[in-house]
Amino acid sequence: MAESRRFGGLRLCAYVNLVEKDWEAQFSAITIFLESESPFVAFRGTDETLIAWKEYFNMTFQSPIPAQLCALKYLGEIADRLGDSFFLGGHSKGGNLAVYAAMNCDAPIRGRIRTIYNMDGPGFWPEVREKSAYDEIAERIVKILPRSSFIGMMFEQENSYKVTESNNIGLLQHDPFSWVVRDGKFVEAADVSRGRKFIDETVNQWILTFNRDQIREFIRVAFSVLEASRKEDLIQISEDKKKSFLEMALAIKRLDAEEKRRLLEGIKRLFEMAGLNALDKIDRLIQSLESELKKE
Repeated sequence: MAESRRFGGLRLCAYVNLVEKDWEAQFSAITIFLESESPFVAFRGTDETLIAWKEYFNMTFQSPIPAQLCALKYLGEIADRLGDSFFLGGHSKGGNLAVYAAMNCDAPIRGRIRTIYNMDGPGFWPEVREKSAYDEIAERIVKILPRSSFIGMMFEQENSYKVTESNNIGLLQHDPFSWVVRDGKFVEAADVSRGRKFIDETVNQWILTFNRDQIREFIRVAFSVLEASRKEDLIQISEDKKKSFLEMALAIKRLDAEEKRRLLEGIKRLFEMAGLNALDKIDRLIQSLESELKKE
């Protein structure tokens, strides 16, 4: 940021970057003192590490996650240095952290927040919002999604968002650098695409068919398979796809009967809710994995 034309002349301070495997936590934030506006407290989204993505999916059954607690603590400690008013915001998980910190901070701090920007970040379980001061900040939240939003539509219930065009397709639209800007503003679209909305609603319904313990176990097993790739992050996995794929295939074969049942049952339930023939697809997936293992 310091080397960029946009931010290089601004005062950047209070940078924090935390990745803790034992806590399943990833948190990063920075405060930006803008030239003619109030300061902006920015929370980073999920980075490429598997720990970060596991924490992200932990939001489907756990509240608060460690990053949310870190965001609340960060806001409480930085607020005294920010003057009368300030902005909060972030992209992806960072947008969720900004909203969480705003709706749970002390009332005097909450009253000084001008706007909370949630850029394609997920929402919250209904009970999480009900136990907070969400209603006090709801009108100050600006949520912006790309047309093929997936992450930002998780737990989205109010449809109170703006949609922007992107020059990427599908899930790649999550990258905010792909969002189309014209004359200093995002180019607005009418709504999230119909096909993407169906998928998003299906995934949200799928999550709600599980109880919290079932979701926790599904995510634990799924990430034990990913971690079997012996890679620390998604970039490393993508750079060595074949070896990573084989290691994960072996990990699936090593699961005990109950773990394998839980993993496949979760995948099957998702396919069935989407109106797909899950059993055939799962059978083809297993056959493909076994074929790769025989080649090896």
